[in-house]
Amino acid sequence: PAQAAEETQRVELRVSSVNPDGRVTVDRGKRDGLAQGDAVTFRPRAGENGPHVRGTGRVGEQRDAR
Repeated sequence: PAQAAEETQRVELRVSSVNPDGRVTVDRGKRDGLAQGDAVTFRPRAGENGPHVRGTGRVGEQRDAR
């Protein structure tokens, strides 16, 4: 049997802090549908240029994640 395709969900968020090693904390968490291990893509703000950065959610709290 074919496996179900993974659903992609877009969650608008803001980066609230950046560590020197590249880890970031965002202002959304479990309560917003984020889970540990989720693939994430960060894009520049509207009107700004820059690369898309991909990562993986590691720690999820109710209202924030890293």
